[in-house]
Amino acid sequence: MQRSQGAFAGLVQTNGGPFRLQSAYFIGVGHVKVKEYEKAIEQFKWIGAQPANDPKDRQVKELANL
Repeated sequence: MQRSQGAFAGLVQTNGGPFRLQSAYFIGVGHVKVKEYEKAIEQFKWIGAQPANDPKDRQVKELANL
């Protein structure tokens, strides 16, 4: 979990990056996998609060809302 989270964290911190929301979503999924549900909820809420710049971002936001 830590290795993948480290790989995706850099992409999440890149404002306007093309994989920002996707990377954040994978971090949230990783939290679910290791049963860190509170961290996953925080991650998914953060995704929901971000602007969607294209259809791909809208789809990630919809997944995070599930």
